[in-house]
Amino acid sequence: MTSPSTNGAHPYGCALEGVCISYAGQPALGPLDLQVPTGQAVALVGPSGAGKTSLLRAVAGQRRPGSGRVLLAGRDISGLRRAELPGLAGLMSQRLDLIPQLSVRHNVQSGALGRWGLARSLAALLLPLEHPPARAAARRVGLEQLLPRRVADLSGGELQRVALARLLVQDPAVVLADEPVASLDPARADDLLGMMRATGREGGRTLIVSLHSPELAVRHFDRVIGLRAGRIVFDLPPSRVTPAELQSLYELLDLTPTRP
Repeated sequence: MTSPSTNGAHPYGCALEGVCISYAGQPALGPLDLQVPTGQAVALVGPSGAGKTSLLRAVAGQRRPGSGRVLLAGRDISGLRRAELPGLAGLMSQRLDLIPQLSVRHNVQSGALGRWGLARSLAALLLPLEHPPARAAARRVGLEQLLPRRVADLSGGELQRVALARLLVQDPAVVLADEPVASLDPARADDLLGMMRATGREGGRTLIVSLHSPELAVRHFDRVIGLRAGRIVFDLPPSRVTPAELQSLYELLDLTPTRP
């Protein structure tokens, strides 16, 4: 595992302390304690319903825990203004949340809207304004030639890269991604995760990604965390993730009613 940063940044990009989340009274996550050193790349693996998305949404400030607290760079996010969150954590959701009718340029530069005033934000969405960081982000993910294209005309892999470029424009200290390669073939999944790791290293960003593929988690990340039923089952460097660990993590629960 990567050791805490010593370059002046806070040693932990994010930390969860006793975090619990429930939906309609049903526990979804926790109680959970977790610390992720600044600059570390973490993969969350586990079966559907394990709590991976809930954890990511809690770190992004999109879901307030019922108890416990989330800290980004040592700051409790419950006390932050909404405008402060985009610079601390950004989430690439499964839906991607792109606007199909708009161009790649408009979608990518929308990552800066949280830092712009209302007038500039409206102008950026309605007019073909040039935003140099957006072009640089598009170039970084290999989309510069597609900036004028409508998002509706892109392939699945290109859509994923648009969402990643938008996140780079947002420039959060903690990059979160929820199943970013679920719809991609193996080669493109490897390519996108490699790109995410590279951009994370270049910016000194903390990276937390949920994946359905343990093989990708082991190949691309510094640390693999197995979640099941909202709890951490294992927390290991990739070299120590064994087939037995994964079998136990993904085995089906026996829901057969017991006889009295």
